Amino acid sequence: MKENKTRNILVSLGTNSVTYNDKKTAVKAVATISSNITSSNIKKGSLLLVSAIMILVVLYISVVERTKEIGVLKAIGARRKDIKRIFVSEAFLIGLFSGVIALGISSIIMMVANTVSNKAFGINVVNITPAYALFGVGASIIISMIAGIMPASKAAKLDPVESLRRETCSYKATIIAFFLYYYIYLRKIT
Repeated sequence: MKENKTRNILVSLGTNSVTYNDKKTAVKAVATISSNITSSNIKKGSLLLVSAIMILVVLYISVVERTKEIGVLKAIGARRKDIKRIFVSEAFLIGLFSGVIALGISSIIMMVANTVSNKAFGINVVNITPAYALFGVGASIIISMIAGIMPASKAAKLDPVESLRRETCSYKATIIAFFLYYYIYLRKIT
């Protein structure tokens, strides 16, 4: 009885029901679906791993390029914790902006896919809910911050004398040092 109701609902929605007459065929169908889901999850996981590695590389390059700035900051009194905060904040911003950009691109693709499928079949094939959007942006931020921990630790461990010996300081380092000096000074006053 319930099977007929389900079949009638599916037929009224325009979906053809599938029935299996033997258990072997049904088990094969379930195994195929399970295999496809597992394969999809492996692909998603590998994409997350690759993106984390790319963020790690970008932040390591940032540490190398800003070695002299880090040396100036440490020379005027910045603690390891302060240096780590700079790079973890940078990782947070990379994750936030990349998540928002990915959400925007996904929304555009969703609109195009739904328009095409609506005209062809009368259905929407993709739906990005606010919960999925928040999860995506949140996952992007978390992955970026995890990837940013190693470069931040490396930056915090740099020797200020060695980093200042390498090159002369740029104007960016001077500006950052100026603001950090006043931050440290104000922290000591309060």
